[in-house]
Amino acid sequence: MSRGQREIVLCFLPLDSDLLERSWLNYGAGKIAPKRKYSPGKKAPPPMVHVELLIKDGDGDEGFAASICYNRKVHYMKKKFSRKNWHFRSLFVTDAQHKKLKLWLSSQRGCPFNKFGFFMLGLTGMRFSGNWSTRFGWKPRYFCCELIVKALKVVGYFQESPTSLPTVCHPEELYQYTSIISCPTSHPVRELDVGSFQY
Repeated sequence: MSRGQREIVLCFLPLDSDLLERSWLNYGAGKIAPKRKYSPGKKAPPPMVHVELLIKDGDGDEGFAASICYNRKVHYMKKKFSRKNWHFRSLFVTDAQHKKLKLWLSSQRGCPFNKFGFFMLGLTGMRFSGNWSTRFGWKPRYFCCELIVKALKVVGYFQESPTSLPTVCHPEELYQYTSIISCPTSHPVRELDVGSFQY
């Protein structure tokens, strides 16, 4: 794992967030989430069911966010996040990784949702990558966590190895994995109503 001085932020939505639609998909995503291993209280907090990656612009609270919501396409756009609804973890990358992240995420804009991988993970626990579509000359497919983990592997922040975090994983898995290697976000994040999501 390479570390540097450029901050990027993992932005997680828990199951009880006001931004999430009350839908069977979100309920299901919460049900299949792994149990929280590192919980300070007796009752574990709601699991994380959505994640975005914010590449910050300088020291401010804005930047370009990348992710994908259910049945939509990968977005990479200017965005702000609310501390009321989101949970943040900061990672630090090198300048080279920072630049590569921007380029790679920008190049994935418009890729479709990996429905098959999403449902296989939920129903059977099998990790089915959305890369299958590239064999037919189509764009790769992702769900939110798959996109973020893939991006961090492409730039060398996470290593590709049998013992590393699987690319196809649940947002709660990523949250728990990074909670030991990351720190709370250092810069303020403004309140902003960005509407609701269907994970």
